[in-house]
Amino acid sequence: MGGPKPKWDQEIRALYEKGFGAQKIANILGIRHVSTVSKRLLKMGLRRPKGSNQWEISDQTLIVQLGFSSEALPRAAQKFCEFLFTRAGHTVLTPELTAPYDVVVDFGDGFKKIQVKSSRHKLPSGNYIFSLRRTRSNSTQTRIKRHYDKEDVDYFFFYDIEGNSWLIPYDSVTQQEVVPATAFPKCKVGKCDV
Repeated sequence: MGGPKPKWDQEIRALYEKGFGAQKIANILGIRHVSTVSKRLLKMGLRRPKGSNQWEISDQTLIVQLGFSSEALPRAAQKFCEFLFTRAGHTVLTPELTAPYDVVVDFGDGFKKIQVKSSRHKLPSGNYIFSLRRTRSNSTQTRIKRHYDKEDVDYFFFYDIEGNSWLIPYDSVTQQEVVPATAFPKCKVGKCDV
């Protein structure tokens, strides 16, 4: 019988392109030795020799599709806040237990508590609105919304779905809903361009 002949190359190629490995191709085509299918795949340039670099960088290898998940926005906002301060050389800590703040940052004059807020609520003006209410559950699992106190937070870090961010001192925020783009344009600290 012998190994697969070059005339079988079309069948081997078709099965390989469908995702079948050499073992499965050998079984489907009735070829006795898997190594003979592997050799044909090598000769056709569909497979690299063992030990060779399996991942050559090409224009098609590193295409990444980045979507948007509104459920992941609060976590992304916190990670971006941590990234900005870490990149600037500050020590950044996150509480292990539930706290009224999300991040603690050492600004050099002591640690400051930062509450991270994200928003996907866009106004007709094109700016985003941020709610400054804290939601907690009591012993009967009733969700209670209350305002942040001076003891809870030193700064608010706002992050919108377009990647804009602002760092605003607690004392500067008097309303319970804030549009930082218009109220605090000088407090803008970063943009995450993906």
